[in-house]
Amino acid sequence: MEGVVPLCMVGVAAVLGVLFGLLVTGTLPKARRWKPCFYITCVGGVCVIAVIAYLIGKGMTCGTVFERDENDIPKFDKSIQITHPKNNKFATFLKRNVGRVVHLSTYIDLSVATKKQQNTARTFNIDAFSTNHSVPLPIKPPYVRDHGIGTYVEFHLRDDRELRPSFAGTGTVIYPLVGWFKVTQTAGPPSKTTYHLTELPVSISIESE
Repeated sequence: MEGVVPLCMVGVAAVLGVLFGLLVTGTLPKARRWKPCFYITCVGGVCVIAVIAYLIGKGMTCGTVFERDENDIPKFDKSIQITHPKNNKFATFLKRNVGRVVHLSTYIDLSVATKKQQNTARTFNIDAFSTNHSVPLPIKPPYVRDHGIGTYVEFHLRDDRELRPSFAGTGTVIYPLVGWFKVTQTAGPPSKTTYHLTELPVSISIESE
C-alpha cells in the first residue's frame, strides 16, 4: 500500500502537468480553457484531500494498533528463582501465554547461598548457564533429574545479547533480564514440561504478537 500511493501521486502529477502545459501554451481553444482549469482544480483538490486523509488515517491506525498491542502483551516482573524454585506464578504465566509474545522485566536467581541451593545447582548443572544460556533450568517442583519430572525453561537469547551476572553478596548470583520473548512449549512426557523463551528484537516484538 505504501508503494502504491507515491506511484498514484506521480501519475496524477503527470496528468496535471500535461493539462496545465496545454492551457499555458494556448494549444487548447480559449473557449475550452475553463474546462481543463476546472478539471485541474477538482482533480488536484481531490488528490490533496485523499493523500492527507490517507496519511492521517494511517497514522491514527498505526498508533492505535501499537498502543492496543503493547497493552495486550503479557508482562512478568517477578524474580525467577532457579536454585530455590518458588515459581508457580511464572510457570502459570508461561502456560497461559504459549504461542504469544511476552515482556519480561525480571532477574534469574541462581544463588548458591544455602546448602539446598548448592545441591540444586549441582544436580542440574546450573553453573553451565554462565556459558550456555539455553541450558534447561528447573522452575517448578517437584522435579527429579533422572526421571525428567518437573517444569523447565530454556532461554534462547539474541546473538548480540550479553547477559552479565550480578553478585549482591556471598553466594548470591542473579542475572537481570529485560526484553521481549516468544513463548513456545515442546512436546514431552506428561510428567515433564519444557517452555522455551526466544528473545525477539525490539523492532519486531510488537508485530510478532
